[in-house]
Amino acid sequence: MVVHSTKHIDLLLGLLAFIGWSNYQQHSRPFLAVFTQLSVSLVFDLGLNKPVPKDAPMMLCVDQKHLKPTTPRTMEERRAVLGCFLITSIISSFLQKTDALRWTSHLDECLLVLDGGKECFNDSVLVHQVRLQLLLERMALGPSHDETIKSKRREEPTPFQHGNLISQLQDLKAGILSETQPNEVLLLHIHSADLETALSSTFLHTNQLSLQQRQALNASLQSIKAWFNVFFTILPAAYIGFPFTIISQLARCIMILYRWTTLDDLTGDESRSLEDAAPLLILDRVIKNLDQVADLAELDNTDSPEGDIFYRLAQMLRSFRPGWESRLPRDDVLLSNNQISPNLNESILPGSIELEFLDNDWLMDFILPPSQ
Repeated sequence: MVVHSTKHIDLLLGLLAFIGWSNYQQHSRPFLAVFTQLSVSLVFDLGLNKPVPKDAPMMLCVDQKHLKPTTPRTMEERRAVLGCFLITSIISSFLQKTDALRWTSHLDECLLVLDGGKECFNDSVLVHQVRLQLLLERMALGPSHDETIKSKRREEPTPFQHGNLISQLQDLKAGILSETQPNEVLLLHIHSADLETALSSTFLHTNQLSLQQRQALNASLQSIKAWFNVFFTILPAAYIGFPFTIISQLARCIMILYRWTTLDDLTGDESRSLEDAAPLLILDRVIKNLDQVADLAELDNTDSPEGDIFYRLAQMLRSFRPGWESRLPRDDVLLSNNQISPNLNESILPGSIELEFLDNDWLMDFILPPSQ
């Protein structure tokens, strides 16, 4: 694709599938930022972010007989460009290093066409996910990253704009929840969206909490509890189908719970809210479920000395437990009746791991399996 400048919809779909399930891929160095930008470049090369031109472009020094006639936009192309926006936006939000594919009026059209002509259940899932992520991006980045809104500089949404976006988000959630059988993935995305709106990503990287962040404590903890209530309804054997988006949401929920346990100046009400969230019970149950994945899903890890992603995540989370115990009230520790003792035969993670937990670079290196 790079060397020969090949551009084809199949290459884009392959890239999106690779990125979407990147947590299962082998790697020798970080690749998500590069691959997401390659997918965006392919969208531009294929012209998927703009309407199909009515006439074939006129080019100098090109024999007109070699020009391909324009063809109507296909549903597969619409899914691809919407999927590219979705995954690049989520990864941009998680890594805080790359930009997502910019939203255009043509993407608006693709979303409306796909919504009106859904050919399978997953079309509905994609439409809902894109709308959720688009609202989150508009709340986080303001109008400057959206080509459908004329703005020449980056600016935060005004209180009125933010309130309007929150109202749209609530309406969208109500519509999804009114469906007869809401999809678990959609429910996870809904509660993750609630968490995103309650707390900004800067919460993970500062010791100086704003008044707004403190006021959002209870709302964020309620969102985390709701997210895990859905997560725990999914059988561990099904975890092998989780895309990167769900793994990143799990990591974010755990990171925020951990962040709250490290705060030393919580008020009495804030401490009670944290205790009600039962972070140790959540941590223990996640570890227990992750430990069961390999057996229940019959994974063969004989050629993987580092273990699969679920084993690695369980190891990582297990290493946090002593630190959490030392910071939480003794009653909370006693309530956790699923004491998880470390296996001395397993690799011991560095003692500084809790400080490094807030570093996305380190987290990505840990989640993504190494090359063999």
